Amino acid sequence: EILPVFFSCSEFDSFERFAERWMGELLFSFQTASEQPFPGNVQALLRAHRGVIPKTIAKMKSVKKLVLKKRYDQAHQELLSLSGILQQESGRKILMVLDEFDRLSELGLKDPFSSLGKEIMVQKETMFLVTSSRPSRSLAIFREKLSLLFANFEVVKLGPFHFEECREFMNLRFPLSEFSEELKRFLIRMTDGHPFYLEILASRLERCALGAHE
Repeated sequence: EILPVFFSCSEFDSFERFAERWMGELLFSFQTASEQPFPGNVQALLRAHRGVIPKTIAKMKSVKKLVLKKRYDQAHQELLSLSGILQQESGRKILMVLDEFDRLSELGLKDPFSSLGKEIMVQKETMFLVTSSRPSRSLAIFREKLSLLFANFEVVKLGPFHFEECREFMNLRFPLSEFSEELKRFLIRMTDGHPFYLEILASRLERCALGAHE
């Protein structure tokens, strides 16, 4: 019944790339939930869903046209509305996870957080979960840009894990990796138990290990 969509707001080098990734994550999540084989490329994915979620695909085409015309503020508003349209067409409630959401300020838009606030108010069947590694900055955004919605947010501070919690986190997050106990202890001490840094380092090590085996 729930369609989870994860989007990292810190991984972009231009608004064009940001928009492409946003639409791509929505399509990727919808395709994953459908449990159907993935087409060979994005264009094939669009064609596959044209008859299933036509309004969502049409809106994506509209966003692309706005991006080509460099009307980025309008394109950003349309991007935010996509999850609501997808919810209506798919019949699934959506969990929209915006990682490092405060980085939206780096897109060069007039007021990206006001646009986000408007969509949060309108999209009743979409839950927005925002995360940030800069708590003071994110709280300032809540107070100054999302003040009308601040009461509707539950703020959860994620502190460092205890040693055993870190080991359990690594075992659950990286079940196929063969991290030695010595390496686990080293990573836990090095990151002081902060899950954000622990996951980043462990992910990089996992990729290096997989690359070495290929």
